[in-house]
Amino acid sequence: MFQAAKRFVMMKISRDSKCVGKVIAFLLCVLLISVSISGLVSAWSPERETFTMENPADFIIFNSITYNPTIGDERNFVRIREAGVGTFGNEVELILGREYEVYIFFHNNASATLNPTGAGIAQNVRVRSSFPDTILAGERLRVEGEISASNSTPESVLDHAYITNSSDTTFTLRFIPASAVIHSSGEVNGRVLPYNLFSEVGTFIGHNKLDGIIPGCAEFSGHIIAL
Repeated sequence: MFQAAKRFVMMKISRDSKCVGKVIAFLLCVLLISVSISGLVSAWSPERETFTMENPADFIIFNSITYNPTIGDERNFVRIREAGVGTFGNEVELILGREYEVYIFFHNNASATLNPTGAGIAQNVRVRSSFPDTILAGERLRVEGEISASNSTPESVLDHAYITNSSDTTFTLRFIPASAVIHSSGEVNGRVLPYNLFSEVGTFIGHNKLDGIIPGCAEFSGHIIAL
């Protein structure tokens, strides 16, 4: 979860002579839900081979299925909306006092038939995210997500969504500690992820442990959500 407040001098959320305003809760989340997106704009990278649910990859690659019944094009895996309002999209305008949700979806697209030999099991899988500390009046900035694995091709995939500030003042954004929780069908379900999620290297995710190991197939995909 992020918090945003009107900012004059200090990054501080309180009502005093240097910082005035209500709090915007800015949630980091990755949701396994049906999402309809209008006006899709490609923000993902790098260019890579694509697959379908019926014809998955014969090697380890993340978020490269062009139509997943859950989220649509997996390459567009970072999306945003005002919390609980409408559908997720690629951009949202921040309004003081409201909450926003951001999600990052992850899925090892290797065929499940490769798992018994280990050829479909991704190793050292990490998720990393970044967001601006402040957003100036009139600015349009990125909230980014990256998924990487030591034996995937490409080694990492990236995507981003936009936040805009159409007000006449500056907002400060903060992450609320211990608010990022991973959800999946594995034993990691409900585990809190560390603040390393927002570091340069990111944090390990997984299926049965937060050990960076994710087998291929949709049943091993999952999501992170900040409450």
